[in-house]
Amino acid sequence: MLAMQAMFDPTNSASFTVVSCGSDVCEHAETAVGCRSHGGGRWCGYEVSYGDWPYTKGTLALKTLTFDNTFIQKVAIGCGHRNQGLFIGAAGLLGIGGGSMSLVSHLGGASDGAFSYCLVSWGTGSPVSLEFGRESLPTDSAVWVSLLRNSRVPTFYYVGLSGLGVGGA
Repeated sequence: MLAMQAMFDPTNSASFTVVSCGSDVCEHAETAVGCRSHGGGRWCGYEVSYGDWPYTKGTLALKTLTFDNTFIQKVAIGCGHRNQGLFIGAAGLLGIGGGSMSLVSHLGGASDGAFSYCLVSWGTGSPVSLEFGRESLPTDSAVWVSLLRNSRVPTFYYVGLSGLGVGGA
């Protein structure tokens, strides 16, 4: 088995705080699975899975994130302990969905609710781009649409489909 060093070590962070059992964050986080015991302590756990097999499980925590000169305090992150599939080698999870615990929600007015990202093929070594704020988005040919909300699944983004064309038909 190949030993991998974690990309994020919470012991090197002054702002990393484990979410306690019974806290509002643990009670209301979409990914929280309640209290877990580990290393003699109890903490709020999280579990997220995608499709039919990749998943990440670990400790729900709060952390101050820094973007240039902007500090966003108490952002919910998942510090992964058991990761499978596409999460192997990852340190955990940072949500950019529409839910109340996501980074996008924490940024609030700092990003004007706008962000863009470019994902690359896994294993290419190419950098992933994640940018916040309307000034970082393309404007020459961009078309802006309002996102639709689904109160049952608030973390997903939806757009209305008015038609579909293939080959001019």
